[in-house]
Amino acid sequence: NGAPFAQPYVILERDGVSIGVIGVLGQDAATALIPSNIEGVEVRDPVPVVAQHVRKLRDRVDLIVLLTHQGKTAPMQTDDEARPDITRDIDADIELAGSVQGIDVLFAGHADAGTRSPVVHPETGTIIMQTFGQGQHLGFLQLELDRSSKAIKSHRGELLLVDSDALAPHPEVRRRLEASRKTHRQIYAAAGHSSARLTRRYNEESDLGNLFADIVREAADAQIGLMPSGALRRDIP
Repeated sequence: NGAPFAQPYVILERDGVSIGVIGVLGQDAATALIPSNIEGVEVRDPVPVVAQHVRKLRDRVDLIVLLTHQGKTAPMQTDDEARPDITRDIDADIELAGSVQGIDVLFAGHADAGTRSPVVHPETGTIIMQTFGQGQHLGFLQLELDRSSKAIKSHRGELLLVDSDALAPHPEVRRRLEASRKTHRQIYAAAGHSSARLTRRYNEESDLGNLFADIVREAADAQIGLMPSGALRRDIP
């Protein structure tokens, strides 16, 4: 009925700078959802919708930042950044940035196509960044603004490697995890042990895929077990 499913944008004030942040769920991302779960919801072409919100915000803010979740579905393979055969591109974000004038920064997701340095659209000047998946990198972008006009004078960006073992757990996250584990103890019961890491692969056979296929086959008393790699969400250490 034309009403947005979620809040489409927010205006943030930071150190005297007004920032309009617009969120976008891409059409490809919606194909991963069970149709009955989004019955009655239209997933529209993001270009005219984003353009509408940019026009609404442009004169009210100093910067417009677009957060997108579009493009090809990520392979979610631990070493995907080192595998050109499965690495995704940022074509969908480049196309969106070139189709709508007035977007200063576009932070992207879903494809896990890491940009080791920012990509600047040659026509609109939009700065585009995306990290690789699995929480292994933190995207960092620093902007220098003109003091009076608030226009972007320069920028510097990179992907920072995250060493999670060197970071102390966040107290609130740890508290919530511990509470969840106490409430759902059955989830954390050990089903078995492996002396080696079990890894998943996106487009080829893997030891983790074989394990799950064997479990499915045995549980169903079947001769053949099939396990799609997309159903395996992470390695097992």
